[in-house]
Amino acid sequence: MNRWKLRQSRQVQQRAAVTGLVGWLACGVLACETVPKQVVRLHVEPANASVFVDGKERAPAPVELALSVDRAHVLFFRAEGYRPEQIVLEPGTRAGRQALEPGEVRVRLEPLVPTETGISIEGAD
Repeated sequence: MNRWKLRQSRQVQQRAAVTGLVGWLACGVLACETVPKQVVRLHVEPANASVFVDGKERAPAPVELALSVDRAHVLFFRAEGYRPEQIVLEPGTRAGRQALEPGEVRVRLEPLVPTETGISIEGAD
């Protein structure tokens, strides 16, 4: 294959890659805009608990989240000195429209109770 044909072949491949990428990005952006969202309010005790949505940390509670209603979302709550808790919001239908259930979340994390360890020190009376 001569150099001109090789260069032309590379240019065609590069254009195809760029066109595919632009099309993929446009499709992704448009699809995101067409998926309905729902605001879900979170009330968490203690107030300084960390909130994770689908594995990504969000602002400390309380918080309002705009979540897509076309799929489930995993909410994870944790705070130092408390047992973590996880809740799954499931997609469903309410009043004939797609909606997440539950639509409002209230979580009270349980404190970790210190336990006696029964540590003994050798040689101490």
